[in-house]
Amino acid sequence: MNHNERGFILLSAIFLTLILSFVAAMTLQTLTQSKNSDAALRLHAINLANEQFAMIESLAAQGDLTAGQYNFLGDADDLKSYGLIKKSAEKIPVEFEVKTKVSGGEGNLRKVEVLVTWKNFEMNFEKTVRIGDVEE
Repeated sequence: MNHNERGFILLSAIFLTLILSFVAAMTLQTLTQSKNSDAALRLHAINLANEQFAMIESLAAQGDLTAGQYNFLGDADDLKSYGLIKKSAEKIPVEFEVKTKVSGGEGNLRKVEVLVTWKNFEMNFEKTVRIGDVEE
């Protein structure tokens, strides 16, 4: 191996290292954006569940809450989210579905289960609510 070949191998190794570093940086950036989108979707699901619980508690305070299934009681526009997932310059709309099941409990207590689904994900929330006004 002559002197020129050794210099060429060293230069090739430097270029290979630069290219691999660039690819790793791009992959890391894409992975971070994907995790941020997932976190934003989960946060939106939690907000939808909290909104549903507030509506259910309002019905319970009025004494109008009965056992059974309920769809989303809030604003239907809240079920569509734009901009939580971004692919390049395009924003992908995400549609959420909120289902609520109210089952009987002891006395004036009811168990409320809220299931929020989107794409291939789902989050389940539970809470116990009191029917009617709270006596002091």
